[in-house]
Amino acid sequence: MTAPDLMKELEEIVRALPASQCPIVLADLERIRLSVLLRIVAPGISRPEALLSMEEVAAELNIPVSRAYSLARGGTLGAKRIGKYLRVERSKLSEYRASLSR
Repeated sequence: MTAPDLMKELEEIVRALPASQCPIVLADLERIRLSVLLRIVAPGISRPEALLSMEEVAAELNIPVSRAYSLARGGTLGAKRIGKYLRVERSKLSEYRASLSR
């Protein structure tokens, strides 16, 4: 698939998205944009692990954002505070998901 074909398909998908999913998609698109930029600027450098916002965590777990904050404050997600923001490493979220299925 060529880049223009991919972009056309992405535009169609975005048009069909419910408005509630748009913030999550914007965050993902920004992450992708930064990955592409990194490949252009520094092709040999790998990107550090992404930190997820509480909104992204909630969307991935299909829970309310308030519950994601509660899990983070309780230490369940191994959240990191960056200024006033809480972030969760994707690997920590995967570990939490794995613990749910035990």
